[in-house]
Order: sequence, then C-alpha cells, then structure tokens
Amino acid sequence: MRGSLTAGYVGDMPHNWASAECVLFLRHMLALEDGRDLRLLAGMGDFELAGGEPLSLVQSPTRFGRIDLNLEPLDGRDGWRLKFQRGTGPAPANIHIPATLGNRWRFSKIAGAEVRRQGDVLLVTPGAASWEAVWKA
Repeated sequence: MRGSLTAGYVGDMPHNWASAECVLFLRHMLALEDGRDLRLLAGMGDFELAGGEPLSLVQSPTRFGRIDLNLEPLDGRDGWRLKFQRGTGPAPANIHIPATLGNRWRFSKIAGAEVRRQGDVLLVTPGAASWEAVWKA
C-alpha cells in the first residue's frame, strides 16, 4: 500500500457494519423476530408506502425457518396485499400484523389463515405456513 495512490490518504473510511445495519434495519421494518413472536410490517408507515412500490424478502432466515414476504400495491393503489410463506422450522408463538398500514389502509381480509384482533394488532394463526392478507382504503 505504501506505493499506491492511497498511501497519503488520511480520513474517515466506510465501515463494513454500516451497510449491514442498514439492511438489518430495513429487514426489521418488514419482519422482526421478537422473542418467540414474529412481527410483520410493524415498521411500515405512510412514508414507506408513499412510493407505491412492492417490497419483498426472499428466503430471509429466521429462527422460525426461512420466510418469503411480498408486500405489493393492489391495482389502482387502493390497498396493499401481503403474501407470506414460511419454510420448515418451529412455528412462532404469535405472528403479528398491523390492523392499519400507515394512516390510510385498514385490514380487509386474509386467506389461508385466521386472525384475531388484539388492540391495534392482528394475530395470525402461527401454524399457517402460507397466507395472504389485504388492507384497503
């Protein structure tokens, strides 16, 4: 390195963990392991949804097995659809999804699982490995 053009460089260098922390932050917005529970979309607000772009995780490792998660806008942007699939592994004690996405979209329906309301959160059947949920304006 002494003979390279960077030999005289002094200053801040990027840190490897900054990129990893950013990815982890974004993943936790979509899927957060909270002890024995799995919280989905807990970090999603109006700002994150404003662009109307799909967001997804593919084969993201969790203590409950790998998960696929795809959040996409409905036609006409009048709502959102979440497609969830969990691979092999122990079932979480609870799977949480928000009753509202941002301030505009309210939970409408679920297919492939059942939900029960607990305040501002919906608890999805934890043993269900594949399901879809819809929020509408």
